[in-house]
Amino acid sequence: MIKKLYVLSLVIGCIAPCMAEKVKIDIKAQTKSQGQQQPILRAPMNLPIEVVYDSDTMTIEVSCATDLEGEVYVYDASEVLEDYSPCLNTILSVTNSDYHTIVIEGDGWSGYGYCNKDYYVY
Repeated sequence: MIKKLYVLSLVIGCIAPCMAEKVKIDIKAQTKSQGQQQPILRAPMNLPIEVVYDSDTMTIEVSCATDLEGEVYVYDASEVLEDYSPCLNTILSVTNSDYHTIVIEGDGWSGYGYCNKDYYVY
């Protein structure tokens, strides 16, 4: 019985790190002010944008179901630009950094998301 537990724990220990996980990243959106004081918004701005981090392929997939336009930037933990796309429907490659910041900028709005390698969603 103990041998079976050892073998089972060994198999799980070998397989678990190999399992890739796709994790959805929440994007917090805000409007940009044009020189005047920005009004206080009581409800969060919702964007029809979905961002998914794939730990197996080391990519971040950004997709938008509407005709919304924007640019996507991905920064590493040192705030160095890792990848850029001038459109929303894209797949961006990332390095093996522990922490990534996703910045999406459009006309009059911007969105921010964070991806932590240890916890995947921040």
